[in-house]
Amino acid sequence: MTNEAGFSSASDGNGPDGSPDDWSGVLVAGRYRLERELGRGGMGRVWEALDTKTNRTVALKGLRDVQDSDERDEWVRRAQREAQALSRVEHQHVVGFHNVVEESGQVWIAMERFAPRTLGDVLREQGPLTVMHATDIGLQVLRALRAVHEAEVLHRDVKPDNILFHADGSALLMDFGIATYKGAPRVTQVGQVIGALEYLAPELVSMDPEDRRPASEASDLWSLGVTLYEMVEGRRPFEGVNDYEILLALREAQIPPMQFAGRLAAPIRALLHRDPARRPNAEAAEKLLELSRYTSTPPRGLLLDRIDRGPNESSRRPQQRDSIGSSGLLDWWSRFRRRSSQ
Repeated sequence: MTNEAGFSSASDGNGPDGSPDDWSGVLVAGRYRLERELGRGGMGRVWEALDTKTNRTVALKGLRDVQDSDERDEWVRRAQREAQALSRVEHQHVVGFHNVVEESGQVWIAMERFAPRTLGDVLREQGPLTVMHATDIGLQVLRALRAVHEAEVLHRDVKPDNILFHADGSALLMDFGIATYKGAPRVTQVGQVIGALEYLAPELVSMDPEDRRPASEASDLWSLGVTLYEMVEGRRPFEGVNDYEILLALREAQIPPMQFAGRLAAPIRALLHRDPARRPNAEAAEKLLELSRYTSTPPRGLLLDRIDRGPNESSRRPQQRDSIGSSGLLDWWSRFRRRSSQ
């Protein structure tokens, strides 16, 4: 089982390949001058760099150092596929792609500059978020996923450590290191599980490889559901002391009761349905999240408009229930599914 690390802020080490050498000032491909390390992930490190051709500051991602030639070839193919996937998507909540260059067996991906602090960092440092703040972030990531899926790309690694923020505080989905897209060359073995296990949909992690389903839009949305749960409850819904216990929880455990989710409980439960065919698609999930923002029943015309068009606080106290609380949203989702199947 392969468990790719998410993006994390820079710490020790200076070189983009993990070496102790200071690479600051190095010119990459005759164009990008490395300035400082922003962070690191499973595939490599991300640097702040100056694009000397445009005089623009960018984020430049390079591969980690791998000594084995066969393994390095695989990482190069992964990086090439990441660049291909990212170049297909253009959205305000998806990290912007600028360029990809290859030099001396290294692949460098130039992206828009971003602040290195992730949603995962925020949750570890500050604890869970308010329902409203979590809903705002969830909607932004969901809209990013809609754009990703419309481009026929699957992210496959949605989690707090892969969500960063613009300077204005809006969310930014990044790290397409294990993303795939329609027609993409295969770089993993058939049946191999990749991604952070606690965020993987249960259909991806059957103990019998022959029963595993391929990644899908529905599995990306499950990962978003886990992320939403973690944002408001301060823990992941399916955990264990080892991979085996996590697998059992994913396959068999019920969603742990939610104490702080309030009106987000209904969208979270819908996204965490074990049957991927019964999860809302991205458009329906967006409607659920939008409705959960209301603290009281919206004007009837607005409510009907939002429902009928679709296809298919700073304190840690429980949220007030209201007329479109969790039960009301679940009732709407049930009616929506029945109408979509007719």
